[in-house]
Amino acid sequence: MNMRFPGPIQLCLLALALSPCLASAQTSFTGMAKPIDVAAGLQSNKGATEPQPNTVVFDGPRGDGRHGAKGILLKSNPGNGSTWSFKYIRNHEGEGSVQIIHPVGRGQALIIIKAKEIRVDAPKIWAETGWGGGETKGVNEKNAFKKVFPLKDDQEYNIVSRVTAGGSFDLFIDGELIASGHTGSGKPLNLKIPAEGCRGCGKPPVQFGPKDLPLVWSPGWAGVITGPVDGTRNEVKNLQFTPATIDMPGSPAR
Repeated sequence: MNMRFPGPIQLCLLALALSPCLASAQTSFTGMAKPIDVAAGLQSNKGATEPQPNTVVFDGPRGDGRHGAKGILLKSNPGNGSTWSFKYIRNHEGEGSVQIIHPVGRGQALIIIKAKEIRVDAPKIWAETGWGGGETKGVNEKNAFKKVFPLKDDQEYNIVSRVTAGGSFDLFIDGELIASGHTGSGKPLNLKIPAEGCRGCGKPPVQFGPKDLPLVWSPGWAGVITGPVDGTRNEVKNLQFTPATIDMPGSPAR
């Protein structure tokens, strides 16, 4: 049997015929990575404003002499890394923190912004981190870190936190790269608090609520928690999540 193979002209015509399909597939993939509006705001002692679909607003456990922690869960699908962006305002010196929860691998990891430092963690259970845990050894502070920290009271900061699916992270504040590093291997976030309580929390029993809050998170899920305070301000605004690592000026996505 004689077999005829396509020549250069036929191959070119075939490529042209397929190009709309390839372009369509590329456009569809890009569309999946569009930013998702999560909430207009989230504030300790007050809660969330304008939470969007596929979110769950929840209460965090009280701290040692502090209270009012609030969180928001976004039930997102796994993507090619992830990026959180929001505005952050706090006051009263060292009090108050925000925990940024990124999907990493088949679980989650935490980027923790405090008044004077950045910490990271990927605990087996959240109680191991609580309000007082997290590691600084996985954080590589950049030159701009000392220009920003310690954070000033009542000043609004633009935060962008991006993490690859493998756990490599970059944290930007007001457009400058502040820190990078690695979160560790992600584990499904477990919000169940044992009888002995959690690190930096108030006297047990303490717990997350409400009762319908999923206490073990699925792959792809993400969230933000504003930590407990003592009547002071700890607030994030204009929360957006992207299921991909986005480019930043002077620092392309990983």
